[in-house]
Amino acid sequence: MEASRGFFEGRRPLNLRPIGNGPTKALADYQNVPHVIGTLVSKGKATLHQLDTVYGCKDAYDMLEIAMIDDYNAALMNQE
Repeated sequence: MEASRGFFEGRRPLNLRPIGNGPTKALADYQNVPHVIGTLVSKGKATLHQLDTVYGCKDAYDMLEIAMIDDYNAALMNQE
């Protein structure tokens, strides 16, 4: 696979902090992927290919709602 010309010029660096240094735990955020897409792919709700070819925008936001409610309910169930 070959990247098209100029592809990397438009990408933002990740700037990940070293793990274990300092008292704060700043979580990393997606820099080059829209948050909805990153969330759906990382949660296993869809692949990049599916989001590009099969699912539409409404589908993506429906899946995001499902993921958010699942996470919320799981957090409630894990509370002491």
